[in-house]
Amino acid sequence: MGDKDQYFNDADSILGRSSDDKSDAQAEWDESIRELQVILTALVFPVLGRLLGRQCALKMFTRFTVYRLLKNARNS
Repeated sequence: MGDKDQYFNDADSILGRSSDDKSDAQAEWDESIRELQVILTALVFPVLGRLLGRQCALKMFTRFTVYRLLKNARNS
């Protein structure tokens, strides 16, 4: 484990990265994740649910009407 940590510390020092850069990058990443969650919960999920709900209702309605038509045709 110590060799691995030393390797990453050496790589960071060569690339000129500091722990502040890492924390800034992590903060930006966390903020991006939060924004994505807001977009999904506010826009994508409601629209997707509405579309799937309408498709499901249409399929159920057509099956019901076909069933009723066949039942009425047999009884006539």
